[in-house]
Amino acid sequence: MKQQPSNAEIYTAVNELRQELVQRDEQLEDKVDNTYLRIKIYEAEIMPLKRFIYGLIATAGAAFVAAMMKVILK
Repeated sequence: MKQQPSNAEIYTAVNELRQELVQRDEQLEDKVDNTYLRIKIYEAEIMPLKRFIYGLIATAGAAFVAAMMKVILK
């Protein structure tokens, strides 16, 4: 027959599991923090380029509309 584990063994196993879960939670928090920082850095680098490109598109669109108005109103 199998011998039942003692309360001390169960307590030790549960305590080890708790410590492992806490460690994994801390690792997951670190990964989330690093990912968030990478996203913020990416956004900070891309936003000026994005604004410039949108400005070019808006300028080209306005020039196109002005040219079409000139042709239509002639």
